[in-house]
Amino acid sequence: MEGPGHNVCLGVQITSTAPSNMSRPGAPHRKQRTWRGRLSLGSPRPVTPRLARFGPATRYSLLALAVLVACSLGLLAPSAAAFEWSGKRVEIAKGLDSPAPRERVAALRALALFPPDPEVIALIRTGLDDGSSVVQLAAIEVLAELGAEGEETSLHRFLVDPDPGTRAAAVRALGRIGGPDSVDPLLRTLGDPDPQVRRAAIESISHVDPDRARVPIAGLLDDSEEEVVLAAVGALARIGG
Repeated sequence: MEGPGHNVCLGVQITSTAPSNMSRPGAPHRKQRTWRGRLSLGSPRPVTPRLARFGPATRYSLLALAVLVACSLGLLAPSAAAFEWSGKRVEIAKGLDSPAPRERVAALRALALFPPDPEVIALIRTGLDDGSSVVQLAAIEVLAELGAEGEETSLHRFLVDPDPGTRAAAVRALGRIGGPDSVDPLLRTLGDPDPQVRRAAIESISHVDPDRARVPIAGLLDDSEEEVVLAAVGALARIGG
């Protein structure tokens, strides 16, 4: 498939720091390695062969970043930009079918660089049903990062997830994209057995519905965990307790 006529080539430089055995005594044992290459838009081979040696997080991010930079610099016409976003989205979406959770996570995080249209949100939403909790966590965080307000109800089930880190991530996400339907579920998480979840709940519910949050948050001033008490004090100072 061919897109609108355009041919944009972006220079790429990646510098990484790695351990070195050649450092002088007392100096940090680190050295830098730099790779330079090209990312071409409007080409059937958008990534140079040497770039393929990098991990999926780098590859996928660079695919999206190439279009993002070209659009920001005005190097692509709107029709060409739309075509490139579509092509890169398809290429990155293949990573969601990888057997490796690490690659699926990398694909999800790269999709966070895309304009949050319904197709992108739908791709990210598939991560919520992934069999890996690591991938689910990434999907929750990316949806929150993109401000996917229409996805709040799909996150409610994670408020009772067995993993406290996932519960806390869902609570934080709802603090960003939650609306009236999330108020009662968030209020219930103020009683979560894990302090990191209670702390996240204080922050989130105080943003989503400060009026209903005030009294329940005040009840946590006697919490057994200092971090929760400090979060409650800060929230009440902000919303007026």
